[in-house]
Amino acid sequence: MDRKNPGANFQIVVDGKSLSYRDAMETALEAGIFLKERHPQSEIVVRDTRNGAQTVIGWKNGSAFSGDLTSSVQPSSRPN
Repeated sequence: MDRKNPGANFQIVVDGKSLSYRDAMETALEAGIFLKERHPQSEIVVRDTRNGAQTVIGWKNGSAFSGDLTSSVQPSSRPN
């Protein structure tokens, strides 16, 4: 069961399971990269709980990196 922490806006998801929350994007990305370096085969995603945007933490040439932001918000549902 996922519990939303009212003070934290960024969720760290490992292999589809919520692991922790962070209040700042930078610390969430650093934590995600740290996890990816320790577990390169796992899928690590940093999700913004306010708007649903996601950053996938990738692995290439022996080092972790953060990918581009992707949004789960559909273009037709955005306010004008």
